[in-house]
Amino acid sequence: MKNVLLALGMMLMAGVGSAQNLRFDETEYRFPAMRETDKEAAHKFTFVNKSSNAVQITGVVYSQKNIRITWAKDTIGKKENGAIIVTVNPKNSVGNFDCAIKISTLEKGKPQQYTLRVTGDVLEREKSIQEVYAMKEGNLRYKTLVGTRFYLVPSISAGSTC
Repeated sequence: MKNVLLALGMMLMAGVGSAQNLRFDETEYRFPAMRETDKEAAHKFTFVNKSSNAVQITGVVYSQKNIRITWAKDTIGKKENGAIIVTVNPKNSVGNFDCAIKISTLEKGKPQQYTLRVTGDVLEREKSIQEVYAMKEGNLRYKTLVGTRFYLVPSISAGSTC
C-alpha cells in the first residue's frame, strides 16, 4: 500500500512539473471545403495564459507550403489572452491537407510544446471548355485521350484475302 501511494505521489509530482500553462479554446480545426480559385481562409486559435508567470512563444513549426501562421512576438503576461492565426492559401493546392503545428514556448525557464492541427479540402477549379475539349478541328472540339493507344489497322478491300 505504501509503495502504491509513493508511486502515485511521484506520478502526480511529475505531472505538476510539466503542466502546460497555455489553455487553448480548441486545438483542432477543419476548414470548410474551398475551391482552388477561392481567397485565403483563416482561423484564429485563442488561448489564455493560466500561469502566474509570463510565457514566451519561441517558435512555430509546420510542414504545409500553403499554410501561413502569425502570432504575437511579445511575451504573454499572466492571465492574458493570445492568439495564433492559421491562414490557408488554396491556390495550386488541390486535395486534402492535414497539418500539425508545433508551438514551442518558454515557461518558467523551461521549454514546453503544444500541438494544433488544421485539416481541410481544396477542390479543383472548374475547367474552361478549351481545357476540357483541348483538341480542335474546325468548329468542333474533342476531349484528349491521354494515355490511350491507337493502333492502325490496314483496311481490307473486297476480294482480298488475309
